[in-house]
Amino acid sequence: MTDAELQMELGSLQLVKGDGQAALELLEDLVRRSPQNLQATIYLAGAYERVNRVADAEALLATMLAQVAGAAEPMCAEANRLQAKLALRKGDLAAARSMLETLGPRDPSDFAHYFMLAEIYDKQGETGLAMQALCTAHARQDEELKAVLPGRYAVDAPVLFVIGENDSRCPLGQALAYVDKLAERDAPHDVYRFATGHGSAVIDEDVRQIAAILAFLDRSVPGLQPV
Repeated sequence: MTDAELQMELGSLQLVKGDGQAALELLEDLVRRSPQNLQATIYLAGAYERVNRVADAEALLATMLAQVAGAAEPMCAEANRLQAKLALRKGDLAAARSMLETLGPRDPSDFAHYFMLAEIYDKQGETGLAMQALCTAHARQDEELKAVLPGRYAVDAPVLFVIGENDSRCPLGQALAYVDKLAERDAPHDVYRFATGHGSAVIDEDVRQIAAILAFLDRSVPGLQPV
């Protein structure tokens, strides 16, 4: 990954952790240094939307699209998708619907496209279209989940599980089911459990998790040297 990609990924992780300010600082710095980086611009606009700075997101996208007007740039389509999401948030159902129907899904696995369309159709009172879009969304999401189901893959490398016991995104039972699969195959693995959910947001717990990760790497990666 390039430095820019790492910075975008770190910004996204900060959003997942709920630290919107840290995410914005990272992404704003990247866009300021590399204004031609369209992907970073879209990441920043998405971060603005996540922290309810809708007007800032709209302005950033409008500026970006004006600069690349007429270009067959894939990032333009992503910008349009985000514009559709912003229109939906503002209650402009007709605009959101028009943009999404014109764009179509990114690829056959793009279930999010159909979930958003289902929401729009439902709010417009078109129940039949809403149910059709919802069925398509669930079918495509099921196929994607089946394709990445951890139990389908035979893992030989050591695996460290850092599991939140109250994680609503990756429930404890699901995580432990994969742990059990590895144990059945005598595959090398370690488990670190903590009491909160998807991330701790507590510095002391973050330190304990980093210590567990470093200890795991020290045991599992021959020749690893501290930096």
